[in-house]
Amino acid sequence: IELSKVRINESKDQSPVIFLATTLETVLRLLHPFMPFVTEEIWQHLKSAFGRSGCTIEVESLMISKFPESYKNQYDNQAENDMGVLISIVRGVRNVRAELRIAQRDQVAFSVYSEDYSKVIQNEIVAIEHLTRSKNTAVSLDLKKIDNAVTIVLGGATIMIELPNISDLGEITARLESDLSKAISAQRELKSRLENKSFVEKA
Repeated sequence: IELSKVRINESKDQSPVIFLATTLETVLRLLHPFMPFVTEEIWQHLKSAFGRSGCTIEVESLMISKFPESYKNQYDNQAENDMGVLISIVRGVRNVRAELRIAQRDQVAFSVYSEDYSKVIQNEIVAIEHLTRSKNTAVSLDLKKIDNAVTIVLGGATIMIELPNISDLGEITARLESDLSKAISAQRELKSRLENKSFVEKA
């Protein structure tokens, strides 16, 4: 879904909206036995949208629609692995931005090193930069040290995020240590409560 946002904004590419709508319709059929009312309501709106786009859904109710089937010949383990690496890269950069409190308006630059997924990463570099608010992303097979950078080691790649606008790393370290101290204190308080028999009984 995140990657599709880039394609939706790029008029030169084929729109993924129909595929997203079809996927949503399938998910609604999967969820219907467990959440019958809300899925039926959403499905009816989706059915109307399909009709306006020139597509049709033959059945009148989600309740009588065919339950989705799984086809093993459509599994693509390589595609899942590739997507997993892309997701981990985006998540890793976003986590660093959040931990270092880098403003959303500020773009960061980073390098990605991967022996197995460099081609996949390069093909999706526009989407990665869009989703991570970054620029000048470099993809390479060889790991090169970058000064004043945060390194993230992932399953299929290593990321080095440059921090050109942060001059005082000591301040960042102190802030992270303070956050860690608060987390440890909260953990101790919670542990103390859970060891309190009276508290547990009331909970």
